[in-house]
Amino acid sequence: MRSPPAPWVETQRAPDDWVITLEGFLKATRAGDTGGACKVLIQGGSVYVNGEQDTRRGRKLVDGDEVGIMGLDPSDPESYAIMHVDGAKFGPRKR
Repeated sequence: MRSPPAPWVETQRAPDDWVITLEGFLKATRAGDTGGACKVLIQGGSVYVNGEQDTRRGRKLVDGDEVGIMGLDPSDPESYAIMHVDGAKFGPRKR
């Protein structure tokens, strides 16, 4: 019989339990150069999650969510970039 893992050993979570914050996702995908730039994008109303505007930096994203960013290209303020959240690319996260 195997003994339980030591309390300091992090166990892997199931893929459907994977989450990342909106600000963390924008930082990881380099949509903003810094955390401050990501904050301005989000709170300025330029970010959409699953087609709806979202201004919450701590919004939890899950595998399969779609993040859209308006005006990333300074020469074209009407430009719109879409990124898909893929938990497999970022690895497991804690809630």
